[in-house]
Amino acid sequence: MPAEPQTQTPFQMLRDYERRSLVHAVARPQQMMADGVWSGIAFRLMDANLICQIHEIVEILHMQDVTRVPGAKHWMMGIANVRGNLIAFIDLRAFLTDKPSLVNRASRAIVVRQPGSVVGLLVDEVVGQRRFEPDDESEENHYVDHAMERLIIKEYQKNDEYWGVIDFQRLINDPNFLQAAIRTSSMMPAAVDVSETEQS
Repeated sequence: MPAEPQTQTPFQMLRDYERRSLVHAVARPQQMMADGVWSGIAFRLMDANLICQIHEIVEILHMQDVTRVPGAKHWMMGIANVRGNLIAFIDLRAFLTDKPSLVNRASRAIVVRQPGSVVGLLVDEVVGQRRFEPDDESEENHYVDHAMERLIIKEYQKNDEYWGVIDFQRLINDPNFLQAAIRTSSMMPAAVDVSETEQS
């Protein structure tokens, strides 16, 4: 009896779309570079509209029930077992501003890789995929003096909204962030395997 087809989650579909687009990009690299189209996953934190490249994300989760880490920073929410994988959860707003987030039904955790493990970053909302043309790139620094400024590498403007492109590597390489990451990683089993982790 043939197996029933598995239904893809929205995040899995986005990753599949990206994989297919990259296959076509190999066939026409000059046209892709000339087009200059940028697409990524859009989310919101505080009053900021943010986007990141889809390949930076392992998965997107609802906020989990976490176990606090003794002696951790206040923005280190704790760790949770997600399908057999231990993930550390960080309140990104609290890390950047010292003010804790209010977790509600719209809240999501964006899971990204850090050396030796993965970490879930709590954000206010994930709004899906966004696509920007070269003419959408803004020369203004809309997020100057904003808490997100140090993580943003460029901006786009579309339909009277500014979108900041966030570089998660800047966050992961931040010395203050690394201190908590190292402490949390030391409490996790060395054999944690997140290579096949996908959104449930």
